[in-house]
Order: sequence, then structure tokens, then C-alpha cells
Amino acid sequence: MRIELPRDVHWLRSALLAQVPGLKHGFSTRLPAAPGADPPAPPEARGVEQVHDTRILVLEDAAARDRGAGCDGLATARSGACLAVRTADCVPLLLAEREGRAAAALHAGWRGTVAGMAGAGVGLLRERFGIAPEGLVVALGPAIAPCCYEVGVDVARQLADRYGREVVRRDLGPRPHVDLLAANRLGLIRAGVAPEAIETLGLCTACRDDLFPSYRRDGRAAGRLWSYIRLDRPGAG
Repeated sequence: MRIELPRDVHWLRSALLAQVPGLKHGFSTRLPAAPGADPPAPPEARGVEQVHDTRILVLEDAAARDRGAGCDGLATARSGACLAVRTADCVPLLLAEREGRAAAALHAGWRGTVAGMAGAGVGLLRERFGIAPEGLVVALGPAIAPCCYEVGVDVARQLADRYGREVVRRDLGPRPHVDLLAANRLGLIRAGVAPEAIETLGLCTACRDDLFPSYRRDGRAAGRLWSYIRLDRPGAG
């Protein structure tokens, strides 16, 4: 599935991913782009039809007409390939090998988080492209924070069973609140990514209506936040 990334908005960047040679990436906001700012490159990207699972589409293995149905992530080692996921409270994860040899873009809602999407992405990059977990840097983009993510007891139990009680907050109201960003960070660490190689942008989509869409806040009327990553290895054809 090909999608057009917005060209006229301000994009947030990760300091860690910015250190990867040739890599381009960004998390969209509602703010207008500054005059003369560079748009995402390229504006056209490969997306998937997200279903809150852990299947990841590998571009090298996909037929040209493959729309990525039933996938919640993309991965590639192809220079020039641009990968994108869309979110409106869920966690967008952008992963890259430190020298720009492979990358992935993942979408993790609570179901994908419970199912282990972060670890699945790390495992796929290792098994398909030979990228060791300690060779990765990862950025977790804007997502709903525990201050705004009240859930039912069953959802809280599933996350606590997988990641421990520290991802569930009981001090923010009568019902549990959960921390999807912390859970995905734990998933990455358990998969072998170094803690210092993980950056969390730390902005709550539900709180920041000036910056981001939020399904929890706006319901079906919510727009989508785009997160993209593009390999562009120097000297690659």
C-alpha cells in the first residue's frame, strides 16, 4: 500500500536516529512546517493495513501488489525504501541498525504490545537481515501516556502479566491506567536492545491536542499521526 506523507507539517526527529548515516525519519505533528523546511523524503512511502497484530511485511519478500493486509509493521534493508505507520494513541516504533543497513517501522497498540510487537521487530531484523539487537537504535514516538490511558481490569492484567506491574498505574483514578511506552521499551530491552539505545519522545497524544490526533480524545473524528523511516546509505545504488 503506497501512501502520501504530508509535506506541509512540522516533523519531530529522534536524536538517536539522527546519528545513523543517511537515515531520514520523522513523526508528524499538527504544526505547520517552517518556511523552507525540508519535506519528508520521499513524500511517497510504503504503508500497511494495520490490524493490531505482530505480523511484519518485509519489502524484499513482498509482491509489488501486496497491500500489507494483516500487518502492523514493515522492514527492509533496501536503500531508498521509505516505511511508514499511522497512529492515533498507539505507539509508533522506528528501528534502525546503527550503520543504516536495515530499518523497521512498527505500530503497537495494547493488543500488539501484549503480543510482543517490539520483540517481534527486533527478532525479524536479526533473523532476516542478520542485525544483532545490540546493533540497533530505536525511537518510540508520541503515544498516549498513562495519565490519559485508563483501561479495564482485563487489559491491565494482560499487560502486567507480560511486562510486570510497573507498567500499570493504580494512583491515577479508580480504574487502572497503563503505560504502553514503558511496556514497549521493556519489550525492546528483553529482546536485547541496549537501554541507552532507546529514545522515548515522551509526548502524550491525548494531552497535546495542539500537536497530535488522539482516538481516545477525539473518537472516530481523530486524524492520524504519521511516522516514517527511510534508509539512504551513502554510495548505495
